[in-house]
Amino acid sequence: MILKVKKLILSFVLFTAFLITNICYAEELKFVQLSDIHISHETNMRGARLLPYSYEIFNDALNQIKTKNDIDFIAITGDGINLPQKKLANEFIKIISNTKIPYFWAFGNHDVSKIACFNSNKLLKYVNSKNKYFKLKNIYDSFDYNEDYKIIILNAVIETRPTSAGYIDKNQLCFLNNALNEAKMDNKIPLIFIHHPIKPPCVGSKDHEIKNSDELKEILYAYNKPVLVFQGHYHIPKTEKLNNVLYISSPSLIQYPNAFRIISIDKIENGKILIKLETIRTTLKEYSNISYEKTKNKELYEIKDYEEIEL
Repeated sequence: MILKVKKLILSFVLFTAFLITNICYAEELKFVQLSDIHISHETNMRGARLLPYSYEIFNDALNQIKTKNDIDFIAITGDGINLPQKKLANEFIKIISNTKIPYFWAFGNHDVSKIACFNSNKLLKYVNSKNKYFKLKNIYDSFDYNEDYKIIILNAVIETRPTSAGYIDKNQLCFLNNALNEAKMDNKIPLIFIHHPIKPPCVGSKDHEIKNSDELKEILYAYNKPVLVFQGHYHIPKTEKLNNVLYISSPSLIQYPNAFRIISIDKIENGKILIKLETIRTTLKEYSNISYEKTKNKELYEIKDYEEIEL
């Protein structure tokens, strides 16, 4: 009898240890968000944008990324190139491919244009031909990433005319709703990557907004479970939690603070998510100082070195 009780206790202890191990040591997702890189052959600055030094700044960022451990992938949230040109796209892909780190690219308004005869479909086809890690099926797409996450890539670029504004058509809204429903059914955390902000990091720039952003927010808030949105475009870093959604607006690489973030996501107790944001700045301080001096409303562009958020 005593032996049976001991065996039961031992079995219970081992089972409890197994559960604790799996809860406490769930695999952490760790990736880089790079945004608004704007590689360019231009020889003059545009405001605070360091276009003549874009290649040096991009290479500096990638060299820093290569020294980091356990980076799962690089997420580019738009404007990798300054003009929609195949030559620039080729150079961009060649440089980032040298990191040997998987990457995907959510296109921005500087990346593509039907007027320039280099639209989203052409860039997607070209990226897929060179990218051996992620091959997207469409200019907006979704896919599962390990057992815990669903990556959703959206495209709000208006390509038929020169504009910084964005728009999501009904087909893409329906796609987003379906992708979120799949994530809910599979108990996965949705990670949305988009260039144009669904929730802008500041007010007063109507020309850069998604014209029907309220429709997007309605879908996200109706989901009623944690959603993370990674966005760019404004060059203004900010994190903002509204309802069930955490909006993470990226700093720009081409403009002060000339930085990117390493983002770590982990499941914690009570079904919550812990998001860690580490800011990495360019080591090319002399260039960053030039951009800082030319930046207006400097307080908007300041960024924390480290941040932790529970969702």
